[in-house]
This record gives sequence, structure tokens and C-alpha cells, in this order.
Amino acid sequence: MDRRAPRSPDDKPSRFVTDLGVVVPLLICTLALFSMPLSVASAAPPVVQSSSFAGNLPEDIPGSLTVPAPAGIANGDLLIFHAVAASDGLPITPPTGTTLINQSFAGDVLSAGVWYKIALNEPANYTFTTEPPQRMIAGVLRITGHKASGFIGANGVMFFSTGGLDTAIVTAPSIVESDTNFLVLRFAGVREEDPVDLTTPSGHIEVYNVQFAHNKLASARTTQASSGSVPSADFTTTPLFLHYVAHTVSIRGSDAARVGLLGGNEPPEDIPPGGGTARIPLGRVFFVDVPVESTFTLDEDAMIAPAIPAAALFPSNVVIEFDRASASSMKLFQAVHVGTVTLNIVPTNPSVSPLALQIEVTRPDRLGNAPNQFDALFVEAAHRTGVPPQILKGVSRRESGPNLNPLAYRYEPLQDLQVISGGKNLRVTELPYPLYRLATTADTRNAALGEGANIKKPDDISPRSIYCISRDGVLRNIFNDDQFVSALEIFQRNDSLFGLLCPGFRDQRWSDPENASPNVIAQIRNTPSLLEFTAQTPLAASYGIMQMTYIRAIRPLQWKGTKTSGPCFRFPEKCNPSFLFDTDENIAAGGGTLALASDNLLIGFMTRNPGISTTDPNFGDKSLLDAAFRNMLRSYNPGKTTYAAEVLGFSQEFLPVREAGIFQ
Repeated sequence: MDRRAPRSPDDKPSRFVTDLGVVVPLLICTLALFSMPLSVASAAPPVVQSSSFAGNLPEDIPGSLTVPAPAGIANGDLLIFHAVAASDGLPITPPTGTTLINQSFAGDVLSAGVWYKIALNEPANYTFTTEPPQRMIAGVLRITGHKASGFIGANGVMFFSTGGLDTAIVTAPSIVESDTNFLVLRFAGVREEDPVDLTTPSGHIEVYNVQFAHNKLASARTTQASSGSVPSADFTTTPLFLHYVAHTVSIRGSDAARVGLLGGNEPPEDIPPGGGTARIPLGRVFFVDVPVESTFTLDEDAMIAPAIPAAALFPSNVVIEFDRASASSMKLFQAVHVGTVTLNIVPTNPSVSPLALQIEVTRPDRLGNAPNQFDALFVEAAHRTGVPPQILKGVSRRESGPNLNPLAYRYEPLQDLQVISGGKNLRVTELPYPLYRLATTADTRNAALGEGANIKKPDDISPRSIYCISRDGVLRNIFNDDQFVSALEIFQRNDSLFGLLCPGFRDQRWSDPENASPNVIAQIRNTPSLLEFTAQTPLAASYGIMQMTYIRAIRPLQWKGTKTSGPCFRFPEKCNPSFLFDTDENIAAGGGTLALASDNLLIGFMTRNPGISTTDPNFGDKSLLDAAFRNMLRSYNPGKTTYAAEVLGFSQEFLPVREAGIFQ
């Protein structure tokens, strides 16, 4: 059984001592403070935020020790692990994922080590082991305010082990540190036949000082503002003891408060002493990193310009703060609308001055390294809806190919069977469909139907020419003047289901399980005549860079076509299917697919994430918003199990970029 309890460095030190008349290793860690930053934007030493420890009791089975995680761990925190074992000169195996700083031995009776790792989705506890089994004691420190890299500075070890001499001093060695503003950690582990009490070195602050069975563990801390020599430090004790291992380790502090963008290659930038204005491209996730633990609060009076609809995602927010309820030295944010807002950073230490940082979310200069004519439209749609522009462009890449083809087109024969020419029979029953249908032969639903009065030739008809049919024994593309081309003709020659795919033509995979119900495909395989109706290739099709279906544009998105009057199902003029192609002319007139698709994604976010408040977003972690966007994407193409992952993968290629720096 493990006896353990997490402790804060601010708690009164606990002393667990057993009078067992056995060898007693002891563990101690201490710290002392020489200087304090004057402003949250200034350089500062790292801070020990919390610690925990555990040790084997006499009744425990030795060889394994579980230590609870320190309180309040956040991703990016620095974790320092310290352990002592009454060993035969054999090493301690630390928790998984740690990196060794130093491990040393006092003869063949005591081993001690120090390790580190950067926190990332940490477990509830950590396990140390020894082989052969030995009794242990171990501690874990949670540190914030460290450098982003190169945070482990100088370190040293001193040990004492003799059978003939005793000592009342445990000396943590001196080091020479080239950096400035660093935290000095002193660790001591002692083995003695009687209970031992260590006194923290002068000028240091005790982190923990604990004893279990025959192990003693102690730690102390201090900080130093200038580079150079750090003298040794002595833990003193009574009674005399025989064996110890002591470490000194420096942890280098963050140079200054910084703002940086996640995911790209842009370097973080220091926050000016007065705060300044951080300019963030719309859609980017960014961090604000300060040297000391602080609370981060966004003003409620964010200025969003131009104005956006109330139905948008996060309509009152310029940026979203993740994990807004907790204090930290670093916070993540996401830019969701163009505008400005003030971020107030207040250190939890009242002797450190607060900082007000202005954040301006700007239109990015480009999306990724391959900008195109649609980037500005993605950005405008992102501002209007709250869906990040890189996700909108990722959908377009997934739907219309690497070049974002504005004339991308796909006929959907099963939609034709189930809704347009079959099912609801929209080609007859509901506006605007009868005005834009192709003429038909008689079929099981209707007598022959005339061509729609508003159909535009060849624009509404010619897209079907990408498909192959067999006419007069010849395999060829469909011509504009071909009459009464059936859905069966197209399906047979452009899908592999019947084994009749035209040579050189791409399999459309309409029969793929991700695109159709297996029951429907089985019915078509067994009864191909189900598709013997004139293919309504203008109506049962998807268009443009976002592959928006005509039927979804009509309802529920209430497309107006290329006019300013009401929706096409009430005012059906100028609602030609070909107006959904993303040509400059169509977009200027109100056509194209981008605005419709962004609205569709907005609806999908709302319906797939009913538990999320878009007016008061409170995401404990960025992963929660990422999951909500994945749900949104699944609504856009629900049949494709990998669709969301594919789109989000593409979106990483299209991160918004601002050519100037963050504070320029």
C-alpha cells in the first residue's frame, strides 16, 4: 500500500517520521527568492506552483511506488521528478516519458535521481520502480514560467557514503549558470539508521521535507536574477547520518511575456512593456505566455466590425479564451471575428503589476502558401459565420480538388431516384424544380413532361457531358442535344456496380457503401429498371467549389438565386442550377456555393452541438472546440466516416497568414 498526499509549496511542511530502528532515506527539496519581477511583461524566474510526494511504508511491497500528480497540471507545465531508493547501487526507473537530468549513487546503499518532462494530457499518478525491489520515496514538482526550450540549465550532484565517518551536513553543490532569471532547485536524499530531520538551507524556501520508512526526501528552491556562480547550499541535520545524495538544478525562466501563433512557422513575439496591440489573423489559434501565473480576462465590450448576424457562431466575441476559469502562465485563444478586444492579465502575485493587451483580429493576407481568388471570400464568410476560414477552404479542397475547381459538378442518380424523379417527385410537385427540369419520356410516375420554361442552354445542360453513355453501340460523352438520357444509362457506364464502366472514365462510386444505403444498391443491382427515367442532371447534382446540391440550396438554405427578392421556392426566377458554379459573374450576382456552404456549416454546428452555448462560449480545452468542428463537418457529408479528419487535415495547409509581425 502506498501512503501519499499531494501538497502545495505554500502548505506547512509535513514530516512523516517512523521510529523503526532501520535505515532511513530522507528526501528534501527547497527554494529561496532573491528577486521578483515588477511587471507581468518582464523577464522572471520560473515558479513552483504545486508539488506531491509518496513513499513506501514498512508494510508495503517494495520495488514500485505510485506518486499522485501535483494539483493543477496544465499542458505545457514543466514537471520535475525526484526519487531516492535504499538500493544496492542500482538505478531507479522513472515514470514513462521523463528525461534524465542526473542520477547518482552513494556507494552501494543509496541511489537518487532527478528527471523532467513537459506536461501533455498527464495521468492522475506516476510510477517509479526498482529492480531488484527496494523501498523508495519520491516527489513531483509542477513549474510554470520556464523557457519554451532549453529550460534545464546547469546541474550538479554531490554524494557522501562511508562506513567510518558521520556528517551533520548535506551539501547541494554549486553550479555556474550562463542564463539570467532562473530557479534553483536543491534536492537531498538521505539514508540513516534513525529518523532524520533536515533543516532547509539558509536563504531557501522549503518545497517538501518528508520521511517514509527508511527513506528521507527533501527539496528547496531559490531564484537568481543574474548569471554566474550559484554557491553550494547546506542542509543541516541531527542526529549524525551516514549516506546522502544531493542535487542542484537550475530551471531557466521565460525571457519575457510573449504572443505566438500555433501551427505555423511564425516566431512568437515579446509583448512591449506597455502592452501594445497584438494583431492576429482571423481563424488562428494563438497563445499568450507570461512569466508568472496570472488570470486572463477578455473585456465584454468587444468591437466587431463589420457587424455580423446574431445567428453567427460566437456573435459577441472577437476571440475565445480556452480554460478561462483557471489561472495559468499561458493561455490559448482562437480568433473568431474581425475586430478588437482588450485582454487583461492580472498576476496572482499582487506584487507583480498587471498588463492590458489590445488584441486586433485582422483579415489574413492569405490562407496557406497557395492563395487563390477565393481566399478573400473564405475570410468574409468566416467573419460572417464564425467558421474558421481555413476550415472553409479545407472543405473546398476536399470537395473540388487541389485547384478548387469553380466548375466542379457531380450528378447524383440516387438523389434523383429518391427525391427528384422518384419519392417526392420534385420535378413536378414543388417550385422551382419544374421550371428547370429536362424534358422526359413517360415513366412509372408521370406521362412525358416538357422541358422547364426557365432552363438555360447550354449552361444548365452541358455539365453532364463529363459522363459516358452508349449510343448506337458507341461509348462516348453525353452531348448537349442528346435527348432523354436515362439515369440507368449514366449509372451503368460510370459506376463499377454492373461491370460496364467506360474505359478511361473515373468510377463515380455511387454504389460505394459510404455514398449509398446497401439496401438501395441491392435493389438497383436486382432491378436496374428502377433507374429507367430521364436523368435530371441539372436538378439532382452538386455544384462548385463547395459541391452544394441544388436541392439543399433551395431548402433549407433558402437560396435566392441571382436576384434580391425572396427564396427560390417562392420566387423561382433566376434560380438556374448553373448559377451555383463559382464563376466571378455568378458570385457577383449572388450565385456560387461559398456563402451557402458556410451557412450550411453554421447550421450543422448548431444542430450537432446542442450543448454548446455560442453566445457564451466556455471551452475548458481547445480539444472541445475541435471536437465541435468535427461534428459540424460530419453534418456536411454524413456518409463519409473520414470526412471530418480529411477536411481538418487540409485546413492545416491553409492556416491564415499575416505578412507583417504580430506587433507590427
